Parts: sequence; structure tokens; C-alpha cells
Amino acid sequence: MIRADSNRLVQVFSHVIQNAIKYTPDGGQIRIIGNVITGTTPEDGDIVEIEVNDTGIGIASEDIEKVFEKFFRVGNVMLHSTGDTKFKGAGPGLGLTIAKGIISAHHGRIWAESPGNDEDSPPGSTFHILLPVKQPDFQPDRQAR
Repeated sequence: MIRADSNRLVQVFSHVIQNAIKYTPDGGQIRIIGNVITGTTPEDGDIVEIEVNDTGIGIASEDIEKVFEKFFRVGNVMLHSTGDTKFKGAGPGLGLTIAKGIISAHHGRIWAESPGNDEDSPPGSTFHILLPVKQPDFQPDRQAR
């Protein structure tokens, strides 16, 4: 168990999994793997690691960081459909931005890895999410006024 806002984490996983579905052609696979990384010292604390791995069309190296930017969409937007789960169906380009903000607010990290983008021979993508088991106590900044 982790201390977190469960409603916000549902949002995160909804966005990440929906993207995996959108960019994975029919017959592809999506795997969700979770495990706990034990801290090496008591100060480190344990971390929950979740990977969302797909066999989709992948992400080009020049786009790998951009996928978390507001309004960014992979590929030619003229080729995107408007359905929620249609292949390459485009939303407004905010889902991964929202996911990153929520994960950051939980003192975690999110990033993507992909060997590239290829619709003919899909290389897949993996989204990594790290969340501390115990959230640091909130300490207001006394100097900020």
C-alpha cells in the first residue's frame, strides 16, 4: 500500500493505458507490471514501480520527451481519428501532461522508453512510473510569502 490520492492515480493510469491502447494495432499486447523496489537505507524508503509496456508503433527518439508536453501529439494529426480508443485516436494532447503533474505531486517520476517509431514493424513503448511508498511530510516554505 502507498499513501496517495487514489482518484488522481486512477487518472494517471487511465491516461497511460489509454495511450497504450490507442497506439497498439489490433492483435498487439499491453502488459502492466508492478513491483516494489526496497530502499537501500531507511532514509531511501521503498518505491513502487509500475511499467506499462505495449507492442505498439513506438515513439520516435525526438518525441520521447515531448509526449509529456501540453498539446503534443505523436505523428501527423491529420491521420488521427477522434475516438477514445481508435487506433491513433487523438485527444487534446493533455493526458500525459496531466499524468506527469500528478506523479510529480506525489514525489514520483514518470518517463517513457521506446526504440523508435515504426508502423510496419511496431517496436513498442514502455512507460515507467515510480511512486514512493510513504509520501514525504508536507513542509510549507516559511520563506515564501
